[in-house]
Amino acid sequence: MVGKLRLLPGATGSNVAARDGYDAEANAAMTLAEFERWLLCQIAIYHHAPHSALGGLCPAQMWAREAAKHGPLLPVSVASDALFRQFLPSKSLTVHAKGIQIKYRHYWHPELAVRIGQKIEISWDERTIQHVYADLDGRYVELPVIGDYPDVWEADWEAARAGVRALGRAYQADGGRAATARAVAAANQEIHRARVRTKEARRQAKRREGEGATVADLRRPKTPAAKPVIWKPAAELGEDWDRIG
Repeated sequence: MVGKLRLLPGATGSNVAARDGYDAEANAAMTLAEFERWLLCQIAIYHHAPHSALGGLCPAQMWAREAAKHGPLLPVSVASDALFRQFLPSKSLTVHAKGIQIKYRHYWHPELAVRIGQKIEISWDERTIQHVYADLDGRYVELPVIGDYPDVWEADWEAARAGVRALGRAYQADGGRAATARAVAAANQEIHRARVRTKEARRQAKRREGEGATVADLRRPKTPAAKPVIWKPAAELGEDWDRIG
């Protein structure tokens, strides 16, 4: 199977030397869903091919022969979706006020309201970030994600997030850090000037204690006095006074 994987378009090989200049990223062609279907085909091929360890029989033949010696391998009452969830990766997680947190996402269902602070078993299908499953007293309850998320694979979503982070790093390298440094320097200078002005205001307030002046009064900028309005007598306005711009 490893040998077949190395023949897929975009395979990286076992090491850098084995690639010999092969551009894996440029030659990659399959999505995760397409690879999953390809892998299922390989399992089917193996299942129906003769196997030396089985005396030349195919695994499908051996399975049918041995299964005929027993009763049903699974109880008839087992639902296929419940059986599927038992094969999913799972982890014991604590229920918070926002529900279950996986990485930066939160999942919620009304049945979690009475279980805040408790640990429950959570399983998830890595082919979607839309929901996870909570094992509540032997029942699987689907917990939808809170927020607007696309129905994509976990790996695809993480790859997209990594691309956004790379854009952020590129911006920082292309002038973002310098702009931040200038803003920090300006903020520090503003603090320094404020200290100087406040220190001077305190000196003046101390000298004028008897007048009731405070530091806030002395720090407040003085508003320039408005110019007085000079009104002309009506006789001096003339006939076209209402058209004066």
